[in-house]
Parts: sequence; C-alpha cells; structure tokens
Amino acid sequence: MRRARALGLAALLTALTPWVRPAKAQIGAAPSGRCQFIFDAVPSAHLNTVKLPSGQYNSYIGGGVVARCPAQRLVLKSDSLEAYGDEGRYFFIGRVDYTEPRLTLKSDFLTYFQREERLLATSNVDAQLPSGSNLKGPQLEFWRAIPRVREQHATAIGRPTISIVERDSAGRPQPPVSVTGNNVWMTGDSTVASQGEVVVVRHGATEWSRSGQHTGVTDLPLLPDGEDDGRRLGPVLEQRNITHAFVSPLTRAGGTPAAP
Repeated sequence: MRRARALGLAALLTALTPWVRPAKAQIGAAPSGRCQFIFDAVPSAHLNTVKLPSGQYNSYIGGGVVARCPAQRLVLKSDSLEAYGDEGRYFFIGRVDYTEPRLTLKSDFLTYFQREERLLATSNVDAQLPSGSNLKGPQLEFWRAIPRVREQHATAIGRPTISIVERDSAGRPQPPVSVTGNNVWMTGDSTVASQGEVVVVRHGATEWSRSGQHTGVTDLPLLPDGEDDGRRLGPVLEQRNITHAFVSPLTRAGGTPAAP
C-alpha cells in the first residue's frame, strides 16, 4: 500500500514537472533566463491536482516542497505550495527558503510569477546579498535578470532595515552601516537607494519671532506660548516612528520638544 501511494505521488509530480534531479552547489555568476521548475519527490508530501479547461493544472502540495530551476541554480523550499497553471503563479507557504547564487532569502510566504521572473516575499523577510549586505522587513519584491531585457533589481517597502557591507580599496569588508527607510531599492549586487521621511520642526514662539526680528544665533528663551507650542507637538511626534533626532544647542530649539 505504501509503495502504491509513493508511486501515485511520483506520477502526480511527473504530471506537474517533467523530471527531478539532485541539488547542486549554489555558486557561480548571477542566474538569468526563464525558470522551469522541477519538483523533488518528497516522501512526506501529498499532492492534489485539478485539470483546467485550458489543459493546465492547478496543483496543491502539502507536507514539504522542494522546487528547483537547474539552469539558474535556484532552489525554493517551503511547507506547502499552491500552483496555478493558467497564471504561471506559484504560492509557497510556510518557512520559505529561497536560494540562488545572488540571493538567499527566508520568509513566511513567497509568490513566484513565472512569466515575469518575479518573486514577492512577504512576512518576516530576511534576505542576504553576496556582498554580505542583509535586508530585513515585511516585504521584498525581486525581479530576476533576463538577458537583453533587464538586470536584477529589488524593492522593499514597509520600513525595512538594510545592513550594508562595503569594501575598502584592498577589498576588505568594512563595518556594516544600517539604514532604515520607508522604501529600499536595490539594483544588481551593490547599488542601494533608500527613501525615508524627514520631519522639520521650527522652535516655539520667542520674543523676537513675535516682533519679526531676525534671531540668528542669539540665544533667546521660549515665551509661555512657545512652550505651549512644544506641548502640542508631543502627541504629533508620538504618532511617527522616529529613528534619529537632531536638535540645535540653542535654548529655544531644545526647549520646544522638552516643554513640560
């Protein structure tokens, strides 16, 4: 009975993919070209398929998934999978592990859009680049390289944090620099751009600001109304996720956010 079940699972996997072969070392140049998934026959897995009018299949695998694109040296593992044949969309669910020569990624969920060579990783994303840079955040969208079409690039949203490792002129890695932004863009292996939000707050009212005089570096205290300005500012700033604050040493500037 067990042998019959194993043979039945192997037949279903064959219907989903043309063949299976062992993993190989994830080394070499950045992969490119179209991914054609090959699925390992995991002993604990179970699979259901539904044939569509188009002749394609919607397939559902539980109990462990290992998918490979041998030409790209790409391996995807997860607890389960939903594959939608007409859409060319693969939804990997639970403890997702994505590995290729230019990206190692873990997340709770990952959708692979086969026709676009694009993946969308969501929830607890932890991505490692070959430079040693690391990105953590709620979502990462990654476009794989396609010859004569595009180079690889990625976008992360939801205030991710990226730890950037740079090298000196001798090729020695330097201490990482951590950047948190509303959005992070990456192109190739090393180009990184980040966008955040800068909040500029003017100090509260002083005697000279009321009279219209130019204050400059003259150190004037806040008026009682200026302290009220600071107290009203507190609840507004509490609604923002502020990671760094820079304040002038002048009394009126420091007194505005510190107003009791």
